[in-house]
Amino acid sequence: MQATVPPSIPPFQFPKNLEVQQRISVICTISIGEKPLQFSWLKDGSALDSGSQNVRIVDNAESSTLHIDVLTLNSAGNYTCSVTNKAGHSSFTAPLVVHAPPTWLSKPQDVTATAESNVTITCSADGFPAPTVTWQRQGECRGTSSLVISSASKRHQGEYTCQISNSVGRGLSKKITFHCRIPYFFCAPVSTYLTRDVSFLQTAPKIQPFTFPATLNVGERSGTMCIVMAGDKPLTFSWFKDGSTLVTNDNVKVTSNAEFSSLNFGSLDASHNGNYTCSVRNSVGTASFTASLAVHSEKPKLQPLVFPSNRIRVGESASALCALVAGSPEVSFRWFKDSVEISATVTNVKVKDDKKVSVLTVEPATLDSAGNYTCMAANNYGTDANSATLVVEATPQWTTEPKDVSVSAGHSLRVECSASGFPIPNVSWRKSEPAKDSIKMQVVAGSGSASLTVAKASKQTEGTYVCEAENGIGAALRKSVFVKVKLAFIRSSLTDAPKIQPFSFNNKVRAGGRAIATCTVVTEAAPVTFSWAKDGSRLQQTDGLSIQDTKLVSILIIQRLEASNRGNYTCKASNVMGADEHTAELLVEAPPAWISEPQDLSAITGSNATVQCSASGSPTPRITWTRRKANFFTVPDGASTAVPTAGGTLFIPNIRSSEAGTYSCTADNSVGPAIHKTIRITIRDIPKVNPFAFAGTLSEGQSTAVTCTVTQGSKPVQLQWLKDGHEVATSGAVKLTKLETILVLSIEPVSVADSGNYTCVARNKHGYDRYSAALQVNDAPKIQPFQLPARVKAGNKVSATCNLESGTPPVTFSWHKDGSDITSFSKDISYASNIMSVLAIPSASLDSQGNYTCSASNAYGSDSHTVQLKVEMPPVWVVEPKDAFGTIGGMLNLTCLASGSPTPTIIWKKQTELSTPNAWKQSVLSLFPLTEAHRGKYTCEASNDIGGRLTKTVSVFVRDPPVIQPFVLPADVVTGVNTKLLCNVQRGTRPLTFTWIKDGVTVRDGVSSLDDFSTLSIDPVTAESAGNYTCVVRNAAGTDRYTSTLEVKRSEIQLRCSAAGRPRPTVTWSRCVPGGKPSVVCGDSGAPVPVRSSNGSVTFAHVAKENEGRYACFVDNGVGKPLRKAIRLDVNGEYRRRYCSGPPAAPFQIRPKPSR
Repeated sequence: MQATVPPSIPPFQFPKNLEVQQRISVICTISIGEKPLQFSWLKDGSALDSGSQNVRIVDNAESSTLHIDVLTLNSAGNYTCSVTNKAGHSSFTAPLVVHAPPTWLSKPQDVTATAESNVTITCSADGFPAPTVTWQRQGECRGTSSLVISSASKRHQGEYTCQISNSVGRGLSKKITFHCRIPYFFCAPVSTYLTRDVSFLQTAPKIQPFTFPATLNVGERSGTMCIVMAGDKPLTFSWFKDGSTLVTNDNVKVTSNAEFSSLNFGSLDASHNGNYTCSVRNSVGTASFTASLAVHSEKPKLQPLVFPSNRIRVGESASALCALVAGSPEVSFRWFKDSVEISATVTNVKVKDDKKVSVLTVEPATLDSAGNYTCMAANNYGTDANSATLVVEATPQWTTEPKDVSVSAGHSLRVECSASGFPIPNVSWRKSEPAKDSIKMQVVAGSGSASLTVAKASKQTEGTYVCEAENGIGAALRKSVFVKVKLAFIRSSLTDAPKIQPFSFNNKVRAGGRAIATCTVVTEAAPVTFSWAKDGSRLQQTDGLSIQDTKLVSILIIQRLEASNRGNYTCKASNVMGADEHTAELLVEAPPAWISEPQDLSAITGSNATVQCSASGSPTPRITWTRRKANFFTVPDGASTAVPTAGGTLFIPNIRSSEAGTYSCTADNSVGPAIHKTIRITIRDIPKVNPFAFAGTLSEGQSTAVTCTVTQGSKPVQLQWLKDGHEVATSGAVKLTKLETILVLSIEPVSVADSGNYTCVARNKHGYDRYSAALQVNDAPKIQPFQLPARVKAGNKVSATCNLESGTPPVTFSWHKDGSDITSFSKDISYASNIMSVLAIPSASLDSQGNYTCSASNAYGSDSHTVQLKVEMPPVWVVEPKDAFGTIGGMLNLTCLASGSPTPTIIWKKQTELSTPNAWKQSVLSLFPLTEAHRGKYTCEASNDIGGRLTKTVSVFVRDPPVIQPFVLPADVVTGVNTKLLCNVQRGTRPLTFTWIKDGVTVRDGVSSLDDFSTLSIDPVTAESAGNYTCVVRNAAGTDRYTSTLEVKRSEIQLRCSAAGRPRPTVTWSRCVPGGKPSVVCGDSGAPVPVRSSNGSVTFAHVAKENEGRYACFVDNGVGKPLRKAIRLDVNGEYRRRYCSGPPAAPFQIRPKPSR
C-alpha cells in the first residue's frame, strides 16, 4: 500500500499530581498512518534528545516513549510529540506540571535594629504550586513574602514566625526574634499588634515563557500552558488573540486554576493563526507573555468528480458534487466546461457553493450540455481540480426526410435520407420487397445520412424503399418511399418474347366503384398466355373479379372495390420465346375509420408510455400526433422524447412530467374527412433519485460527502437521509446541507461507526423513490486490553490472549518481548467474525520476565497493548563469590550476584572481633586501596521474600608486591678485573623469583639467588661486559624491576725496555712487518718500522686489534754489541698475553703497566 495516509496522534497526557524526584513515562502512538514513521520530541518548542534533562527517548516502529528519570521543577513545560511519514505530519502537545514542596530561597534570620530605622525581613521559597508565605505574631497572620517594619520601636520587638506551604510535602517554618536598640533618652509605648507600622511587601506575578509547536497542520490538536513562576495569590488569568479578548467555544477552550491556565484547540484551522497573549494579575501588578501560533494549511484535495448518471437524455437533469476531502476549508470553487469557465448567463446550468462543497446542476439538458466538466478548488496554498464527462443522448430526428420519386428507365436515381441525434444515428436503406432480379443499387452512408443511388434505372428498380435511422435511444425512425420507373414502347419481331406495355389503375378509385387494368403486349409475338397476381399471389376469377383475355390483351376487372383490394397487381405475358410482366398499384380510396381509438393515459414518471392509435382506410391513413402547448405542434417536436411508431402508436420512453398535456391523434388519407381524437396524458411525477456512490476507500480521520439529487418529480419534494434504516440528522461529524432539490450529506471526519448503508428517500404527493449506497470506513485494529496473572511462579504455564475489539480484516498479529520478536511462539485463532492471538509460555522462568506487547495491524493502521510479566523465583547464584587475592594499594572487587524475583537483596558482611559485623548492601564490594586490614573472611547473603537464603563465605588474601632496593654499579670498573651486582628486595611476599637481564637478553651464568636477594658475578670484566643490567623480581602479587648501567674502562698497555751502560744507551722500538728483508733490529721477523717511544717505553692508551703484531727493542750505546729483544703482542676480548723471544738472560725487563 502506498504512503497516502498521513499520521494522526491520539491525545495523551501526563499523570496529575507529579512531584519532584519521581519518574514518569508517556507514550506517543498513532491511530492512523503508514510506515515508516519518524518521531521527535520538543519541550517548549526546543528539540529534546536522549540524555538531556534526565530524558530518555525510546522509539519503535509505531510509537515513541518519553522517560524522565528524575523530575525537577525544570522538567515542567509543554511537551510535543511530532510524527512524520511520506504522506504528512502530525503533532500533539501535552503540559507537564511538576509539584515540588517548598525549599528555602531566602531564610529569615534574627534581626537587631536601631530605633527609628526601617527594616525589611525577607522570607521566600521555591516550589510548585507557588508557595504561600505567612508571617505570624501573637496569633495574628499576614500573607506576604517580605515583612517591612517602618520606624522601628520597642513595640515591634518580639518573635515573628514565617510559615511557607504549598500543599506538597512538608511546609517550612522559621521563627526569628526582632530586637530594637533603644537609646536611654528614647521612650515609646509597647504595642503587641503586628499591624501597626508593619507592612508586607507583596510580589507581582511572573509568567514562565511558553510556546506553541513549530509545525502544526489543519485538523490537528494543540495547546499550551501559562504557568506563574512567582507572585502572590489570588491570581486572575486572561487570554488575548492579536490584542483582542479571546473568544472561547467548543473548539477553543481555556481552563484556569490557582496557579496556571491552559489554552487548548480541538481542531486547528487557518483562522487560529495569530499571537496569543496570557495575562495574569494580582493585587500588586500584571504580567503577560505572548506566543505565536502558525497553522500550516494544505492545498485543497478534492474527492473524485462524478455525474451519478453520466448519460442522460435531452430534457433530463444531472448534478455533480465537488467536495473537499483535505486542505484548508477557506476555498473558492470554479467550474469549467471543455476548459471554458461556466458563466452565469448559461441559463440551464446552476452552481451552489457551501463551505466545503460545490454542486453543479444541468437542467434541462440539451445536446450542447454534453462535454467535459471540471471543478477547481483554490486556497492560499494551492489548487486541485477533478473532471467528469457528461453525455447527453437524443432520439433520432429527420433532417432530410426522403420522398417518393419517379424516374425514366435508363436514367440515374438518387434519394437522400439524413437524421440527427446523439449518438449520431446509423442511417440505412433497404427495399421493402426482395427483388426477383438483381438490382444494381448503391447506398452511400455518411455521418447521420445515407444516399440511395441507382446508376441506370430499370423496371426492376421500381418499388418501395425504406430508410431507417436509429441510435439505440428511443424508437428508430422509418420512412417508406415509392420509386416509379417509366418505360417507352418497343417494337419487336414475332420471334421475340412478349413485351408488355406499362399500365396503371386510375389514380383515384373510391371504394364501391369499379377498377379496370388492361395488360397489352406491344410486340408481334408468338401466341401469348396471360396470368394475373396480387401482391405476389395468383388471382382467380371470382364473383367480384373477372379476367378477359384476347390475343394480345388481358383485361382485369374488379366490380365492387373494397379497401382489401388495394395492392400491387402484376400481369404476366409469356410465350415460347420468353415472358414479361408489369406491376401496377391499385389504390382504393376509403375514408379513415378507427381500428384502435386512443384513450386518456395516466403514467408514472420514468416509465415507457404507449398510446394506441390506428385506423383503416385506403390509401392507408397517415397517423399523426400533435400536442397542445400554446398551439398544436407536430410530434415529435424536438423537445420531447415522444415518437409515433410506423403503426401510429405514440411511444414516450422514460416519460417525464414535462410531457404531460393534451395530445391529438389524426388519421387522414385525403379520402373523405380526416378523423381526430384528443386525449389527456397526465403524469404522476414520482421523484427519481439519481444514483450516487461514496468515493473510494476511506480510513478514519478522512472526510466524505455524497449528494442526493432528484432528477424528476413534481415539487415540492421532501428529501431524507437514512443510515441502516434510521434517519440521519446533523450532529457531530455529520452535516446535512440543503441546496434546492439537492441534499448533501457530509461526514468529517469519518469513523468506523459511520460505516453502513445510506439511503436517500425522495417523496412528493405522487409517491417516493429511494437509492442506497454503502459507506465502508476501513478501521485500524483496536486491541481489547488484557492482563497477565499478578504472581507467576517459575515453572508455571502462562498464556496471554490478545483479542480485537474492532478492525477491518485482514489483521496481522505480532508479539514482542522487550522489543524482540516472539511471534513464532503465538497462534492466531478465528472464531465467528473475530480474530485473536494467543501467546503461550510452557514454563515460566526469570528470562520470561519483561514487557510483552501484542501488536495488531492491517492496511489502515495498527494498535498495540503491553503487559508486564513478573515471575516469582527464590534466589539462585548467578556469580557465586570466591576467595580473592589482592595487592596492597590496589583494588579488589568481591562480586556476589544472584537472580530471583523479586530481585534479591545482596548484603556483604565482614567477620570481625566485634559482636556486630560490618555490612554493605551491594552486589560488588570494592576494597580500595587494599591494606592488611582488609584481610579476612567476608560473607555474602542473597535473599528475597519468596523464600530461601543464599550465603557464601570467602577469604580475602592481601599480597605485597616486591620492591627492589635501588643499586648503583661502580664507576671505575676496568677490564680484567671481576665485579658482582647485588639485587636486594626491600619488601614483598615470598616466594620471590629473580631474573637478570643484560641489554634485553636473559643472563644465566654467574647468577646466585637466595630468599630475598640475588647476585650476578662478572669474572673477568671485559669490554663486552659494559651495558644495562636489569634485575626483575616477581611474586604472586606483582613484579618489580631495576636497571643500572655498567661502564667498563679499557686497560692502558705499556711496553717498557730499559738497559744500563756507559755512555747511557739509546733505546728504540720498531714494529717488525712481515715480508721485508732481514735486519739487525728484527732479524728474520721482518722489516723494522720505527715506533714512537718515550724513555724506552711504547704506550697504547686504548689497545686495539690493529695494534697486534711483533715488536723489537734495540739498545745501543756505541760500546760493544747492541742489545735486541723481540716480543709479540696479541689483542683479544678476554685477556692479553705477551710473548717474549730471545735469550732469557737478557739484561732488561718488559712488563705491562696497569692503568690507574
